Amino acid sequence: MIIYHFKNNFNSIPINSNNLEYIFNDFYSKIVSSMKFSDLICDKCYSSSWHYHAYYERSVIFHSHKISVRITRIICTVCGKTHAILIEPMIPYLSALFDDLMNVMLMNASLFESSFCAYLKNKFSSCTLDYLHIVLHNSHNHSIILIPT
Repeated sequence: MIIYHFKNNFNSIPINSNNLEYIFNDFYSKIVSSMKFSDLICDKCYSSSWHYHAYYERSVIFHSHKISVRITRIICTVCGKTHAILIEPMIPYLSALFDDLMNVMLMNASLFESSFCAYLKNKFSSCTLDYLHIVLHNSHNHSIILIPT
């Protein structure tokens, strides 16, 4: 899994927009297309030869709306290992975004259903509350390549 450490404020996207899914997907696509894959080193074979491989749909909760994001996958042309490309504030295997998770954890905010808030608090209560630790805690032991900007 590749996470592009893109420090941008997603909260700048207008909440009342009727096209949140389109706006989020467009933003994600622009970031992925701007990435320089030749600088990315495969964690299995240490090559930097990548090819677009596939896409999959993933749900995220954005401004209290569940939206679908088309996630890009790339494949190492040398060893065949594939990686999904996520961008900060996305967290692997979690539909909540990082800022919303922090609001739930630190301010007892009820941004989601109470059962989901309780689940998040229980799952991350023993974790250091910063982006990298949350990602590593929730990565299910899959390798993570963090690309800082």
